[in-house]
Amino acid sequence: MDDDLDLVERFQNGDKSAFDIIVNKYRDKIYDIVYSHIRNVEDSYDLSQDVFLKVFKSLGSFRKKSSFYTWLYSIAINVCIDHSRKKKRQPAVPIEDWMQLSESIDNINSGDGYSPLCAVELKELKHQLAWAIDQLPPKQKTVFILKRQQGLSLEEISNIMGRSVGTIKAHLFHATTKLTNLLKNYLQ
Repeated sequence: MDDDLDLVERFQNGDKSAFDIIVNKYRDKIYDIVYSHIRNVEDSYDLSQDVFLKVFKSLGSFRKKSSFYTWLYSIAINVCIDHSRKKKRQPAVPIEDWMQLSESIDNINSGDGYSPLCAVELKELKHQLAWAIDQLPPKQKTVFILKRQQGLSLEEISNIMGRSVGTIKAHLFHATTKLTNLLKNYLQ
């Protein structure tokens, strides 16, 4: 992403319009990652703005030791973790766009032969999955969402979180194990 480094350099040299380009380029991605953690539309917009405010304040000292994308995502993750710690949230509304489960529910809504009972069961499973993800410790939750929902590689997650790939694998393993235990009644 040499384009990103060029934008950073332009900003560091006084071209404030470069920051507008960065915001326009990454606004949706940052919102998605924040929403994945927070699951509240209004809070996600506010926290996305907080992310870009932190980026604006820190961009002058960005040293290009990691990719800009990794640096930006790590700021977003830290903002989410800080918010979650402060708020001590109750289980959130189910994730409406959860990958395979959402596809199943979309198929139900399009009339692909699912019974009404099956539709109710899938929606309940989706709700339970969202609840179970909210029960994970912050680091496990972050790794799980980045890997399973955002589709990032273990190396990318390692860079974002500033942890070794082995540590990321351990967090993912423990998250998966805990989710399996929390959902075992629904997975039988």
